[in-house]
Amino acid sequence: MGKNSLVKMSLLDQITLPTLLELGFFLIVVGWAKTVWLK
Repeated sequence: MGKNSLVKMSLLDQITLPTLLELGFFLIVVGWAKTVWLK
């Protein structure tokens, strides 16, 4: 039972980590675009 939860956690990490990185990159691009357009 503990092994299954460990597998689920690792799968969750594999899914959430790239998503968080993409979200952070997207926010950086949006913030940069805003500063460029405002100037």
